[in-house]
Amino acid sequence: MMREITEIRDDRITGTDKDLIKEPGSAGKLKLPKPYVKSWTIASTEVEPGGDQTLFIWEEGSMPAGGAYFDSEKDIPREASEFDPEDFRPYVTILPTNPGAPVKGGLVIASGGGFHVRADGIEAMAAAEVLRGMGYYCFIVDYRVLPNHKMDAAWDIARVVRFAKLHAREYGFEENRVALLGFSAGGFLSALSVMECLGDNTPDKTDPAYVPDVLDKVNGSVAGFGMIYSYFGDPDENRVLTAEELEKYDIPEIYSCYGTKDMFAGQIDECLRALSETGVHVSRAVLPDTLHGFGALGGWVYSYNDWLDEVLGK
Repeated sequence: MMREITEIRDDRITGTDKDLIKEPGSAGKLKLPKPYVKSWTIASTEVEPGGDQTLFIWEEGSMPAGGAYFDSEKDIPREASEFDPEDFRPYVTILPTNPGAPVKGGLVIASGGGFHVRADGIEAMAAAEVLRGMGYYCFIVDYRVLPNHKMDAAWDIARVVRFAKLHAREYGFEENRVALLGFSAGGFLSALSVMECLGDNTPDKTDPAYVPDVLDKVNGSVAGFGMIYSYFGDPDENRVLTAEELEKYDIPEIYSCYGTKDMFAGQIDECLRALSETGVHVSRAVLPDTLHGFGALGGWVYSYNDWLDEVLGK
């Protein structure tokens, strides 16, 4: 059933002329600190409501693997020096709501970075600083990047969703009040996670050697998905999924935000039309005269908060 796209009109959406990723001295490559102890994982460590906490996503030696992203060394681009080391373990940074703010829900956030870095400083961290004051626990995912497979990162994101839902009441919100927020590459990977990893899917679907644990028993469905300058598809192949391809998935309500000058603006529009054709409720906020990589700037966070209030309240 076709649904009309809801166009968000909000005077607080001003747009921005900044491309933070390309600015000299950008915080885009800021890396959040890793857990201090190898055994601190989301499956085995007691949560600390009200405090910051950093935990590894998988038990040591038990990460599902989807295979190498590149088929051969010659395919690895010049930016390979920015990839994570071989012994990298993905982790999540848990940030509570600001003191005095009502706890409204949990947001699992994935920064972009072209699949080879994570721009946490200008995207996930910057957005979290605002959203924490609006009443959201923020779970920032430092997922696996190249040369790992994209599916590996999608499972990283899905596992954090399950963790947030499992411990929701300890954090002060209901498990059905968990949503996704993904920027650029983090949005593409979150979309992949929605399609292939959430719901009742478990990692042994793509890695037969993986042994499911207690977290895999948690249904991974989310209440909503904020796609910031991203879409359902593969930018490396310049491909947008069609309505026929999308309709077989259980896709939640979508908040989409991008700028009129974004290099993916056409693909995003095509994706949103396809989603609406399948009956997914899509809300769109377009920033005037704005490029890709604006992070938390441009005023969109306020309309995203309004959208969350509506979606999480259902």
